Amino acid sequence: MGRRGPLPTPTPILRMRGSWLVNQRKDEPEIEPAQPVCPPELVGDERRMFRRIARHLHKQRVVCREDGDAIMRYVRFAAEFNRLSTAVRIGGAVMLVKNRDGEVCDAKVAPAFKAMMNAALLINKHAEILGLGPAYRARIQKLKDTKERADGDEKAAFFKIPQAG
Repeated sequence: MGRRGPLPTPTPILRMRGSWLVNQRKDEPEIEPAQPVCPPELVGDERRMFRRIARHLHKQRVVCREDGDAIMRYVRFAAEFNRLSTAVRIGGAVMLVKNRDGEVCDAKVAPAFKAMMNAALLINKHAEILGLGPAYRARIQKLKDTKERADGDEKAAFFKIPQAG
């Protein structure tokens, strides 16, 4: 039987949210944030999309070099979705089935439409993993600069509590 429940939220994201769960994760390895390198197999629009997303996530300090594979999957699913949506636009989302006499007897969902919807689900899943969306970003808070925290108590700085003195 597989593991149950959602995957645990990464500690850096919990830290940005100000979660108390960060204190319970003492043995988790910390990875240095870095911008992932675009794989050579991505070309054209896929390459531009990869670089744009990698830059965006790096500015938020939530990715490292090893996250390039997850971004590549997102980009590939998005490119496939674009190709399939063009096919659906041309061929339609419904196929008409004809009987032996040539009369329309049934209507079925086109295979390209089914594949497009599956690609959309995969895009949404990877967007959630990478934090690419308003609902996912809304839960993340920016970290304070070390200069701001060096002046006083970290908790007071985080909660913007005025210090005595």
